[in-house]
Amino acid sequence: MDRTRKLILVGGGGTCADVLTIIAAINTQGHRYEVVGLLDDTLSVGSLRWGVRVLGGLDTTCDHDVQFVDCLGSPRSFRGRESLYDRLGLDPKRFETLAHPAAIVASDVKIGDGSILYPNTVVLSGVQIGSHVTILSGSVLNHEVQVGDWSILASGVMVSGGVQIGRSCYLGTGSSIRESVVIGNGSMIAMGAAVTSNVATNSTVGGVPARPLGAAR
Repeated sequence: MDRTRKLILVGGGGTCADVLTIIAAINTQGHRYEVVGLLDDTLSVGSLRWGVRVLGGLDTTCDHDVQFVDCLGSPRSFRGRESLYDRLGLDPKRFETLAHPAAIVASDVKIGDGSILYPNTVVLSGVQIGSHVTILSGSVLNHEVQVGDWSILASGVMVSGGVQIGRSCYLGTGSSIRESVVIGNGSMIAMGAAVTSNVATNSTVGGVPARPLGAAR
């Protein structure tokens, strides 16, 4: 039997609460995790957040026998996630990859370190997901989609075959992406947008069909 793996969650926002639910579901399948604390710059050391003890900020030194879980990221902060993690200076292999048991993932899918798949996500043949990618419930990635490191797909995103999503992107709830579209690094897709053509780097687009809403901030 595999020993219990100790986890420290990074970030105490709403994603942290979701991740705790995902971990609990995984534990019912026999691969057991023990959450031993969380790191957050805005919470008091020793306080409880979502029932988990706050160990300190992102610079806190932690034991070598623990893995970390990436719980950072929102529509306001997604472009800065990578720079925040640079402060930790950790081996990428120390970030745990989590997939809810209710996620459907094809056998040939490749997923990088520190990525999280929520329940009822569907990831089909030939998909490549980078590191520290978060894909929320109900999103569907069809064949041969590529998702760059640090990107976030909110709930109910529909991604057609052959789409390339760049690094540090945010795809809003209910957005849909036409086949073979390329979304440049650092771009935001608004909620409910229908993207039918390529999206330039560091752009924000929205509407049906999606059009530029202004430069990324």
